[in-house]
Amino acid sequence: MAAEIYDLRSFITRLEQEGELARVKAEVDWKYELGAIARRVFGPPPGPALLFEKVKDYDTPVFVGGLHTVRRIAIALGLDPDTDEVSLFKEYVRRLDQPLEPVIVRDGPCQENKYFGDEVDVLKFPVPWWNEQDGGRYIGTWHQVVTKDPETGWTNVGTYRMMVHEPDVLGIQFSPYQHISPMYAKYRAMNRPMPVAISIGTDPTAMMVSASPFPEGVNEWTMAGALRGKPVELVRGETVDLEVPAYSEIVLEGEMPPDETRPEGPFGEHTGYYGAGIRPLPIVKIKCITHRNNPILRGTALAKPVTEQNRLSWLAVITQIMEVYKSAGFPGVTGVTAPAEGDPEYSAIVAIKKTYPSQGLDAGRLLLSSKVGKIMKHVIVVDDDIDIFDLNQVLWAINTRLQASRGIHITRYESGSRLDPSQPYEFIGFTDKMIVDATWSTTPDYPPRKEWGGATHPPLIQTSRELQNLVEKRWKEYGLG
Repeated sequence: MAAEIYDLRSFITRLEQEGELARVKAEVDWKYELGAIARRVFGPPPGPALLFEKVKDYDTPVFVGGLHTVRRIAIALGLDPDTDEVSLFKEYVRRLDQPLEPVIVRDGPCQENKYFGDEVDVLKFPVPWWNEQDGGRYIGTWHQVVTKDPETGWTNVGTYRMMVHEPDVLGIQFSPYQHISPMYAKYRAMNRPMPVAISIGTDPTAMMVSASPFPEGVNEWTMAGALRGKPVELVRGETVDLEVPAYSEIVLEGEMPPDETRPEGPFGEHTGYYGAGIRPLPIVKIKCITHRNNPILRGTALAKPVTEQNRLSWLAVITQIMEVYKSAGFPGVTGVTAPAEGDPEYSAIVAIKKTYPSQGLDAGRLLLSSKVGKIMKHVIVVDDDIDIFDLNQVLWAINTRLQASRGIHITRYESGSRLDPSQPYEFIGFTDKMIVDATWSTTPDYPPRKEWGGATHPPLIQTSRELQNLVEKRWKEYGLG
């Protein structure tokens, strides 16, 4: 029986047991080289997760790629490594319906080593300079940022990129649609710094939930417990009233001043492009660092899809899309996906069992008006006989069931991602949106036809059951294997 995965180290062990890990023993430079190796291994085709054991100038290893494939996500969830996409998604959603409250423990391995004041230096770890055109070194690429609402006490856990300005000062980027934004606004209104705890190197379910857009009020640690099937053990910070996973490899504690910014960026993002340039962003002043003995730095390289971030985002986004339709009671949705191949934050495919003419358009409008749809650009709606996980079938539906004049709906100047490279810099944050209704039309101008047996569209080329049975019986006789 496979060993339980309860932290980053046990996850690495399981990956190695399943042949999903490569240990890079040659010395690798943290500046550019490490990121270039990771991007090449990300493929296509995807290679193994990487543990860089010897990073130039450092003794601390760096781990990337742990959730880059469906197989590795299945391993992280304790499933059969060969679980397919559809089964993985169904199990993921099933578990999220059973949240488990975290358990507060007195201490944990993440506090085996402690540094305060002048001892604080995030560059004691081999923080990569991931890309040649990045504005600096980024310690925050695969981590959890913990904050608390000053009015309600609700704890939020999210992932926002973090650039190193100084040994004790980090830049942080987040959008107005992310929960950290209104929290920070409340602290600014009170002219108080916002406490922050940053957890790096955790059980992989922590990243699964921190990268997911759960509704306001949901404690992501309860969702991580659901995915693990066991409550997350949390330990209180040394200098902040916040909790982090007790088995984190590294924890950074600090605060965000209410009105201090510094130029941040550029950074190669999940779109495969550099986004948003250089602009003033809030900072986090680090007051304390704790870490395990012999820590492992967790991070990831971003590039043209599919990267690890795209794959994890695929799972997070489709989970939230299904929740949008479920919460609204929208009829007929039989499946959703947001292909990692094209950046799942920007496009979705929805399958419906159509019962009224405008159902495809309504499905698209509902999704684009939701939180998960705020930065999404394109929604493709198809009939339920189309395998939405097969992009060839989706393209076939578009080419054979769509007339652009009736099935493509475009709106302009809607809310969009600041990282969208298709917009001129002057229009960053705005985007055009498109719904492609590639379902068969059921409007009156497509009446039933006698030559099609009373159907409103041509019959599909199919083999009769009798002929299929004949072929199956004679298959060995054909010598086709």
